[in-house]
Amino acid sequence: MNNISKILIVDDDSLILNSLKRILRNEPYTLFFAESGKEALHFLQQNTVEVILTDLRMPEMDGISLLKQVMKIYPDTISLVLSARGDACSIISAINDGNIYRYILKPWDNVELKIVIRQAVDLYNLRQDKKNLLKELEQYNLSLEKKVEEKTRQLIAAKNAAEIGKNTSQIVHNLNTPLNCILGSLDIAKDIASEQKPDLKEIEEVIGYAESGAEELGKIISEIMVTYRDKINFHTEKININNIIKKEHRFFETDPIYKNDIEKEVDLHNDLPEIEGNAIHIKQIVDNLISNAIDAMEYTIKKQLIIKTYMEKEKIVIQLSDSGEGISKSEISKIFLPEFTTKPVGKGTGLGLASVKAMVNEYHGEIRVESEKNKGATFTVILPLVQ
Repeated sequence: MNNISKILIVDDDSLILNSLKRILRNEPYTLFFAESGKEALHFLQQNTVEVILTDLRMPEMDGISLLKQVMKIYPDTISLVLSARGDACSIISAINDGNIYRYILKPWDNVELKIVIRQAVDLYNLRQDKKNLLKELEQYNLSLEKKVEEKTRQLIAAKNAAEIGKNTSQIVHNLNTPLNCILGSLDIAKDIASEQKPDLKEIEEVIGYAESGAEELGKIISEIMVTYRDKINFHTEKININNIIKKEHRFFETDPIYKNDIEKEVDLHNDLPEIEGNAIHIKQIVDNLISNAIDAMEYTIKKQLIIKTYMEKEKIVIQLSDSGEGISKSEISKIFLPEFTTKPVGKGTGLGLASVKAMVNEYHGEIRVESEKNKGATFTVILPLVQ
């Protein structure tokens, strides 16, 4: 690769051109010469030079006019001027305008001339190095941006995969209640049918519970399909929260422990207004809270569950209190976190309360918990009438 710098010298005096050629013959440059500004511009259309050295006073086009055009068309080229002392004002103006880098007075000193040209070449090379570094930096930044984009895509994919796993666990968790209702109802129906004189009316009633569970199971599955197909959280309709609680209470009656061992008090506000929402979501909220209460009272002597609804400042309140083992202060702040559970291995996933909180948040509501260890727990869900 040829790294020898190219210098264009412009002067209408051939004697000066020959003199400069002789003085610079041993310098590490390739020299080109032009006798007018027009000739210099024509040369530059075909060639690139690092430095142009021009006389100031020339016919047709003076040196300043030439360098203005060079600056405009070839901004990387370093411009130098040969001038007499009387041209100081023009030179200073040209320097201030950025059209020339340095000037050399006539008659010049040969050593000074070589030094100025060497400095001009060094400046050109320095500027080119800077441009190359900026270009490399730009390419590096572009490469870095691509790597960041790729890494971001990977992180999003990983997050989505984790979200899918979490959602799958929540879906399975929410399907368990109606499924257990169906299985429990069928077991009871089998027991009744195995009696010598089965009560067909009772069997029909229990099968009705199973059918209701199957219907709820179908609704949940349908809602999941709508959610993932349309990428929305839920469709809304007018719903009566009291009716949902009554229905879920009947579902849990198919569980012998819930029916026979737990003392239940259901106190529902008579004139509770309807809200705009999704019945499946409210059902899942109630299901999870009742299921948690049942589990919390498994080893307690007194088993009591109180379910209430009431109004509080234009908001509907659903409240469930149990006489279970309670929750320690250190655990209360964690109970709504996914995967956190106080239940033994195999008893629960910890997704129930996290799922409840997520659904309550969809309604711009809030859920509160009051509890002490061995003194039961009260969960309060507050839903605004207008979301």
